[in-house]
Amino acid sequence: MAAHRPTPGRRDLLAVASLLLQYPDDAACGQRDAVTAAISELPDSKPAAQLRRLAAWRRDTDPGELRRDYVVRFDTRRRTCLDVTFALYGDSRERGPALQEFNSLYRAAGYAPADGELPDFLPLVLQFAALAPAPAAARALALARPGVAAAAAALAKQGSPYADGLAAVLGLIDDAADADAADDTGDIEGGAE
Repeated sequence: MAAHRPTPGRRDLLAVASLLLQYPDDAACGQRDAVTAAISELPDSKPAAQLRRLAAWRRDTDPGELRRDYVVRFDTRRRTCLDVTFALYGDSRERGPALQEFNSLYRAAGYAPADGELPDFLPLVLQFAALAPAPAAARALALARPGVAAAAAALAKQGSPYADGLAAVLGLIDDAADADAADDTGDIEGGAE
């Protein structure tokens, strides 16, 4: 069996995806060129190419249009909501334990999310996964995966430029799970990137 080779720069790609999936406020729009330049420096991979396309679209699109598109895509549709447990559970009772699991994971890793953000907000989850120890990062990504998969499929069906971003995240989540499985079976030495 061939050893799993994690995507080069996976943690950096998670951090960039976090930035690209945040609301395009003035600060985010002011960083568009820097984000595009940073991702161009990362090693080539399928997720990197997908994030480069999203970064270029965000860089080249008028900030007002970016904001309108973001609100329509992510704030008004359950299936594309970036609160990944909402995409699955809506406001049902099942969502509470899922949110609590994110909170517990963050606390155990010594991570304090910004006030006002729900713990399942995908950019927050990605930021955590980029910084956290490998087991905690892998768990956070696994918790987010069903909501990310639902949003990725819906965005692809809509033809949204954000489909590239969610597809990249889904690929990085699956890569982390594959690396974790390889670690468990002894196929690779050391931890996931």
